[in-house]
Amino acid sequence: MKKNLLTWGLVLLTIVNIAALGTIAYHRFGHGEERDHENQNASRGFLHRELALSDAQAAQMKALKESFQLNANPIRTALRTKREQFLQLLTAAESDRAKIDSVQSEIDSLQAELQKLVIDHLLEESKILTPQQRSKFFSIIRERMMMEESHHEQNSLAPIDE
Repeated sequence: MKKNLLTWGLVLLTIVNIAALGTIAYHRFGHGEERDHENQNASRGFLHRELALSDAQAAQMKALKESFQLNANPIRTALRTKREQFLQLLTAAESDRAKIDSVQSEIDSLQAELQKLVIDHLLEESKILTPQQRSKFFSIIRERMMMEESHHEQNSLAPIDE
């Protein structure tokens, strides 16, 4: 029983960590079509202002963002579908552990694929920046990650005692 709880605890922690990274990427790189035009301009303005981007740099960053979105959106859609399937399996009257494990493995693979895309995107963006801009860029990312971690800690569920 304890081993089962430990396994589920590790799965939950993995999901929370990946969700935090996904949330950071989602907020950092935009919300796709869901984001309205005003918020897009404000987001671009923030980076442009904070990093003092030249017009050429801003154009390159925009092109990278669009390319990233095209590659990331299908993975996000697949993740959403797999998470729904995962929840259906968990809430089924009779759980099929093999199917649950299989879907969890697929979710892990998709999340790893998305993380690789995010890392590649960040590295490509950093190539556009000067050393000072790069330092500021990663400082902003670090601050947002810490804010996300704090947010998740405040909103996490306490373990259920048996």
